[in-house]
Amino acid sequence: MSLYAHSAYAGNLADCHKHQLLCSLLAKAPTQYLETHAGAGCYQLADGGRWQQGIGQLWPLQPRLFNADWLTTVMALNPEQLMSYPGSPWLARAMLGPERLTLFELDMAVSDQLREVLPDVDVRTGDGFSSVVHLLEPGCLVLVDPPYAEPDEFDRALMLVSLVAQRQDCTLMLWYPRFSDQREQGFVAELEALLNGCGWQHELHFASAQGSLCGSGVAVVGAEPLEPAVLQAIAQSLT
Repeated sequence: MSLYAHSAYAGNLADCHKHQLLCSLLAKAPTQYLETHAGAGCYQLADGGRWQQGIGQLWPLQPRLFNADWLTTVMALNPEQLMSYPGSPWLARAMLGPERLTLFELDMAVSDQLREVLPDVDVRTGDGFSSVVHLLEPGCLVLVDPPYAEPDEFDRALMLVSLVAQRQDCTLMLWYPRFSDQREQGFVAELEALLNGCGWQHELHFASAQGSLCGSGVAVVGAEPLEPAVLQAIAQSLT
């Protein structure tokens, strides 16, 4: 297993893109929220982090064009100045309450951190890719957000998308990277073919590359596309 420290990337442009779209789906009040790669739940923003090109640049612009639920949650965590950034588990708990959340994190130390951050939530240490399959239920929302640090993570993500698309009774949101070297091109082509007629995508292309990332993508199955005006507002808030 490759080591991946999300804390170094928390609050970057990809997070801001992903989390605004996630909050739009959470606002539809799913019966249950499942997450395959939950991380630590909340992150301190340290000097030199990628957040400075993400939430750091957006923060002075609030509340122009931001998703209201996302902005409210980030502001509640930072009442005086921007010091912390909420991960997707924190956002889900803020919008749904703790009872409807089941979170998976493979790294034992990180899952222990998550239990400390959200002590009233069901946190499970294990492989979220395989574990969420047994918990799918009508009306649930699944977030699949792997680090794509292992060669098989693209394939496993596609398998989950396919499974939920076949069920047609729950929603899955998948985040995926757009890399400067385009290593994900084959995956994106397979994803687009899979989504044809049963899902939708939204991509953000950065004005300048952030490390190896040149953009951020989200794919959704099992939910109607967001209004074009909402998607446009999210994109405008990030460019």
